[in-house]
Amino acid sequence: MIRILILILISLLLRPTDLKAEEGIASLLRNDKEATSHVYTRAEQRGSTRRIGRYSEIAFIAMTGGFETLRLENRLCGASLIEEWRKRLGQASLPAYADNMLDYLILWRSENRIDDILLKILESDLGWYQTPHAPGHSLPRVRERDARRAAEYLERENLKNTDLPALFNPFKGKSPEEPGCTLTEFRRLVAKYREVTLLVTAGRKQGILDEGTAKLLLHYDQAGIDPNGIALEQYLDSLRRVKNREKSHSGTSRFLSEIPKDTGGLTRRERLYRLYDPTQIRMLTTVMKRLFTRMDSTRADLVFTRPDGSTEIVPISPMGQYYFARKLLKRDLDELSRSFFFQGRSPGYDDLLTASLETGLIAPTDLDPLLEVDDLWNPDVPKWKRASDLAFRITGSASLFLPPPYNTLTSVTLVLLNSFIERKTRKPDQGDPGYDPF
Repeated sequence: MIRILILILISLLLRPTDLKAEEGIASLLRNDKEATSHVYTRAEQRGSTRRIGRYSEIAFIAMTGGFETLRLENRLCGASLIEEWRKRLGQASLPAYADNMLDYLILWRSENRIDDILLKILESDLGWYQTPHAPGHSLPRVRERDARRAAEYLERENLKNTDLPALFNPFKGKSPEEPGCTLTEFRRLVAKYREVTLLVTAGRKQGILDEGTAKLLLHYDQAGIDPNGIALEQYLDSLRRVKNREKSHSGTSRFLSEIPKDTGGLTRRERLYRLYDPTQIRMLTTVMKRLFTRMDSTRADLVFTRPDGSTEIVPISPMGQYYFARKLLKRDLDELSRSFFFQGRSPGYDDLLTASLETGLIAPTDLDPLLEVDDLWNPDVPKWKRASDLAFRITGSASLFLPPPYNTLTSVTLVLLNSFIERKTRKPDQGDPGYDPF
C-alpha cells in the first residue's frame, strides 16, 4: 500500500512529458533479445534486491523521464543522464549514490527492462562518475624534456601546432567537475592519437589548453576509457534505427547472448553494435533477405540465349538451387567487404545471423532449436556423421535438401533456420526435379 502511494506521489510530481517519455523509452530499452546476462551474478542480484528493491519502480520512472528531457535539451549522453538521474532521485528522496544506481541497473536487467549492452554502458559511465577527480591543485608546469617529446610526437603524427585547436575544440570550457558530453569525442581522439598525454603537453605548451580542459583529458586518459566502447547516445540511436525494424519478434535468443572465442569477451549482439553502424546492419539484413528469396523460390532455371534469340531452359534441382544460393551468398558478402559503406570490414555468417535476429527478420524460434542439436556443433563427431544425424532428426523430405556431408555446416544452419526445407516438399506429380549442374 505504501509503495502504491509513493508511486502515485511521484507520478504527480513528474511532468506529463516525463510520463509519455517513460512509455516510449521503456519500450525501446526493454530487452527482448538477450537470453542470459554476463554482467552480474545471482549473488549481486540478491544484494541489489535487498538494498534498493522497493525503490526500483520509482527509480525507473525517474531515469526514463530524464532521457526525454536531455534529448529535448540536446544533452543526451552518459554523464548528463547520470547527473539528471541523480537529481531526480534526490527529489524523490531515493538513494542516489553510484553504487545505488548500479543496483537499480542490475535489477532492471534481471527484469528484462534493459539489456546487457545498456547496463555495461551506464556502469562504465558510473565508474567514471565515482572515480576520484583530478587533484584540485594546479598541474605542474611543462618541463622542457616533456615539451621536446611532445614536439617529436606531433612530427611523427604529421601534426602542426595549428592543427591542435581543432582537436581540442570539442573539450573547450569543460573540466573533470563538468565534463559535459565529451566522452564520445575523447574516444574519437584516442582512437586516432594514442598518446593523449603528449597532445595535452603540446597544447599546454602552446597555450591552447586551459587548466580545466587539460585536467579533463588527462583524467579520461588515466581512467582507461575504451576507445572502441559504445556511447549511450550512439547505442540509443542505433536501437531506434535497427531493433525489430523488420518484425517485432518476442522471445530472446541464446545465439545473441553467446560469447564466441574470437570476440574478445563480447557477445555476438554487442560485437554487432560495436563493429557496425545502423546502415551497415540493415545492409546485412538485406543480404539475408536475398538468401530467403533464393531459397524460398519454388522453381529456379538456367536460361541460355543464343545469338538468334532462341533460348534453352535448364531446370535446377533443389540441391542445385541450394548450391547456387550458397555461392551467391558468398559473393554478396565479398561485395559488402569491398563496398565503401563497410570500409574494409569483412562480415561473416555470424554477422548475418546476428543482424537478422536483431532486426526481427529471423525469429529466435527459427534458430535456437537448431542450436540444441549437439551433434551439429560437436567437433569430436566426424563431419559426415553430424550431417547424417541431423538429417534423421528433421521430418519430411528435409534430408533431400541437405548438402553433401563435406559442405560447410554454417551454410546448413543458414538454410534450416527459417524452415526453408519444410516448405519445399516436392510431390510426385511435380515431375522431374531437374538436372543439378552445381
